[in-house]
Amino acid sequence: RSDAGSVNTTAENKIKELIKDCKKAYPNVNYPADIKSGYRSYDTQVDNFGKKVKTDGRSIENVQASNCLPGFTQHHTGRAFDIFSVDTSWWDKNPKVKKWVADNCKKYGFKVTYTKPNQLRIPEPWHLFYIG
Repeated sequence: RSDAGSVNTTAENKIKELIKDCKKAYPNVNYPADIKSGYRSYDTQVDNFGKKVKTDGRSIENVQASNCLPGFTQHHTGRAFDIFSVDTSWWDKNPKVKKWVADNCKKYGFKVTYTKPNQLRIPEPWHLFYIG
């Protein structure tokens, strides 16, 4: 993917709005963070992916299930955001938030990119891509 060089400000404003409205809908949920990540440069993604393989001792296949190889992530575009938590167990414990995000993200110009398990990817209810 081409590298945008920074976060798309329109997308960033919309994700903040989505987060704020989700928290209004479910104020009693323990939200770990507003935005886990937005823009990532190629070099940052190399470090991010590589650390999980080298330092954490995970296999490339395991890491690739929830992290794109450098050069292939939507985060390079500056229009992808990981919200609240990148831990599947957090989303499993908060199914109403998961459903709200999936049902309402289009209203803010986003789509959930990874929704179904397949050979290479796990579902990522936290990963939203701004389509406008």
